[in-house]
Formats: sequence, C-alpha cells, structure tokens
Amino acid sequence: MRLDYAFDGISVTTQTRAGIYNWKMNNINSKIQEEYSNSKNKFDFPDVIIPKNDRVKQNNFSSLFSSIVDSYEDEFNIQLEQVHQIYEENSDKHKEALMEKQYEFFEYIIPDKKKFEYSPIEEGTTFSSVSTIVGYNDGDLRPLPLDPLSTISVQKLYGTNHRFDTKIGVLYSGDINESQQTVLSKSLPDTSPHFREFLHGLGWVISLPEHSGFDGNLDMITFKSGASSVYYADFENQLMFHVAPLMPLSDDSQQIGRKRHIGNDPVQIIWSEKEINYNTYTTTSQFNQAHIIIYPLNTALFRVDVKYKNTMKWFGPLRGSTIVSKKALPSLVRQTAIGAMNSYNISIEHFRDKLSIISSLLLQIIDDNNGKTYSNHEGITSLMVKRKL
Repeated sequence: MRLDYAFDGISVTTQTRAGIYNWKMNNINSKIQEEYSNSKNKFDFPDVIIPKNDRVKQNNFSSLFSSIVDSYEDEFNIQLEQVHQIYEENSDKHKEALMEKQYEFFEYIIPDKKKFEYSPIEEGTTFSSVSTIVGYNDGDLRPLPLDPLSTISVQKLYGTNHRFDTKIGVLYSGDINESQQTVLSKSLPDTSPHFREFLHGLGWVISLPEHSGFDGNLDMITFKSGASSVYYADFENQLMFHVAPLMPLSDDSQQIGRKRHIGNDPVQIIWSEKEINYNTYTTTSQFNQAHIIIYPLNTALFRVDVKYKNTMKWFGPLRGSTIVSKKALPSLVRQTAIGAMNSYNISIEHFRDKLSIISSLLLQIIDDNNGKTYSNHEGITSLMVKRKL
C-alpha cells in the first residue's frame, strides 16, 4: 500500500491479486465544516432559576420518618420516653412465657404452679416485633436511652453525610494569550453556545436561593457569588461547580471574589476555544491539583487534555489527551473530575472514607449502650427505635 500526500487531500493506492486500486480523499469542504461545527444553540441562564418539581429535597425522608413516629404517639397516646419502660416490661413477660413452655413437661412434678397468662403490652409489641422480623433474639434490640451522651452521639451520626462534598472550578478562555485577569473577567455572554450547552450537561442549573444541598461555600445569604450555579449529585458525591462566567463581576481588576473560590478548588475544568495548548499556570494556585482542558475541534469533536501533579495517583476515565464526542463530553469530564478528587483525597494523610466514619460512630454508640459488640445491622435497627430525640 502506498500513501501520497497532496495539498488538497490524500491519495491511497493498494495492490491486491485482483488489481491496483486508488482512492483519493479530499478535505472536508470548509463551508460544510463551519456550518456543522458552529451550530447555533440557545441556552439561557437567568438570574434565578426555579428547580424542577421532581427534585425532592433530601429532608423529605426525615420528615416522613418523624411523621411515622408522631402517628405512633397519637395512636397509643404515649410519649417516646415511656417506650423504654414498656419494652422492658414486655420483654420480661415474653421471657416468662418462654419459661412456662419449658415447665409444661413437668406439671405433674409441680402441680400447684400457677398457670402464666401472656398478655403483652400493646404499645411495646410494635418495637418487639422489629426484632422478630429482622431475625434477632429477644434482648438484642434495645431502644437507646434519652441521656445527653446518647443524644449527642445520635445527632453526630445523623449529621454525618455519606457523600463526598466536592468543589470544582470552571473557566472559559477565548484566546490563548489571555491573562489571568481576562479569563476571570469573562461573563456568560462572552462564552460560546457550545460552552453553555456543556454546562447544562455537566450538572443541573440551580437557583441558589432555592437550593438545599451542598453549597460549595458560595454565599447563601446575600448571594454575592451569584444567584445561579451548576450542581450535581449521585449516591457517593455532591458537586458544586464554581463557574466563573456565572459569578457577578466585581469592580477590582483582579476579580478577587471569583479567584477566591476557583483558586481554592483542587480540580479545574478549562474550556479553551483555541486549539493550542493552554498554559495551566495562567489560573493555577497552590491548591490546584489537576486541570481538565477542553478544546473544540473543527470536526465537531472535542480534545480533552488531563494534567495533574505527580503526587496524585492514577485516575480516569479520561487520561492524557483524548478525542471525545459532543454527547459524551459532559459526563466523561464530570467523572474524570470526580476521579481526580478521589485521587487527591487518597493522597491526604489523615483522609477517611465517609462510610468508615459512619460505621465507627455507629459501633461506638452500640458499644456505649450495650457494653458489647453487635453487627452494624443491629445498631441501625436500635437507632430506628429511638430515631426522634
């Protein structure tokens, strides 16, 4: 096979047993290329964006659980403070009933023994049945006492979020020679339609006054850092993107307000309109650990370069320099940013996984109240008994 390069295209010649074949491939017509790569997309970011109704707040679960406990109090006309005593009385009667079964075989030896009638206290039966359902022996399930130590321990446990809270900076660069001040001074109208479309795929555009999740240290009182932002969450992570073009411009040329947020983000996503290597030192700081740089190509594809400090361990899914389609770009960049944050967290000496922290708190509560070690499931069941403190 022979390849001949010409100014206006590439010629490929191959020879097989059937003969010689020649293919001439011309360059893409510049007009077609321009129309395809610069399709117009309208994406607006109003000052306040009302979240969709289907995004339910996380505290709904706690409200639902509390309503169940409240209905229990109303149905039996008791307070939760009485449950512990009722449970103990019920447990004693249950044990005595079990002993009665053992004595049935020896009634001829003890003819005068009074027959025991088992009548459980109705209010405590609900909690006792939990132990039966989950398969534990009677006595394993115990409601927590309402002492100050238990109250503080449970509040600390339920106040520990199992998800990682992550802040990621997003910058827009229109020219390769732009200074740090110019990059930080970009507003949303200065950006391209493709960049704005990318933001919509990166996460959810939220209204900060209505937002109840992780705030990324943005100003949630006076909203000096803006009224809108981009947020994403899954089971393991909460991401707040510090998008520089969405933040209000300040009077100072250094844009200290924007720089204070983005400069402290370990991971930065940079959109560079020019397909020339972006200088990461333009907007870097001592806190930045990794940069994910996006270059729009004339072929309607995108080149993504991932750069990071040598102290970080391997992460992905994107590595080095990769060509990515427009559809896959937002999710791949987001997952790479999460991978970079995980790699950075692991490199921290005293870093602890959130679930291991929750497990330690749970086991400590069990140990303090039972004096012996139970499985995690028993601890969770016990906490459910006394959820409302």
